[in-house]
Amino acid sequence: MKALVVGMALSWALLPFPISAQVIQPRLTADGKTLILLEEIREPPEQRQPMITLEFSPELGIRHIRVAGKGIVPPAAVSLQCGVATWPIARSEVRLMPEQTHAFFAVEKAVADAVLARPSCRLILVGVQIPIPRDLLQAVWAPPPPPGAAPPPSPR
Repeated sequence: MKALVVGMALSWALLPFPISAQVIQPRLTADGKTLILLEEIREPPEQRQPMITLEFSPELGIRHIRVAGKGIVPPAAVSLQCGVATWPIARSEVRLMPEQTHAFFAVEKAVADAVLARPSCRLILVGVQIPIPRDLLQAVWAPPPPPGAAPPPSPR
């Protein structure tokens, strides 16, 4: 997958310093259960950014977005946008840990299904638009196959 360079300025709500430009290289974790949109960067301070992931919790049946980083102020909401359709997603949980703060945004099934059905979507966080690669999102958020069905092929 090609890296995408976007201009960013993740503002005061998340970071103490603006980011001028950052390379986005979305990827799946080794287990294929998490889509990492952005990796956390702590140093140098002028390039700080939070980690942003999209995940599915099979035990709870919940799809969610996670924004995590050292010293971040968790945003109250994020948005998913596909074309002209936009869905605001309120923060559902915050976990304060010694090295990172994690903010979770539970995505309703109807919203996740709508996003999965659209050809092009992005996450909007503090005014910054982050593209969501459809093929990788399908691997994480698509409904599990019915019992006994063959698993879908792995994305490349």
